[in-house]
Amino acid sequence: MVLGFAQEHDEASIHRLLNEATLPTNDLTTQHLHHFVVMREGEEILGVAGVEQIGKFVGLMRSIAVRGDVRGQGIAAKLFAAAENHACSMGLREVYALTTTIADWLTRLGFERLQREDAPDELRQTQEFSGLCPASAVIMRKTLRVPSERLPHTFECA
Repeated sequence: MVLGFAQEHDEASIHRLLNEATLPTNDLTTQHLHHFVVMREGEEILGVAGVEQIGKFVGLMRSIAVRGDVRGQGIAAKLFAAAENHACSMGLREVYALTTTIADWLTRLGFERLQREDAPDELRQTQEFSGLCPASAVIMRKTLRVPSERLPHTFECA
């Protein structure tokens, strides 16, 4: 398995994977893909995770999905770690997530739950907050570590 940044030719595969996971794709553009990491096996995409910068120091973790037949192998954790590292390299200081399914998992990764009314303006202005994600979605926040070096284009996973 190889972990690396998504490429433009991955767009259709990413959309298909996100649709299977019932995650929003309406606002997903080629520009967003530059901030997505994917786990591959050969040419097949096994999972994806993205970061969207929504403020000077604020980001939105989005589109964390793993193909159903390979879940339970730690792929999501590796994708999340790579996306978090990328967020740090972008200079982001905190990231948010909106979820209806993985709040407990995100808590184990250091996120804290927020009340909807405590969401920052940057998050409120996103399409995810204002309509793509249901009002029942849990809002979560994580403060990031000191920025790290940029991720290489691809690297091998253990």
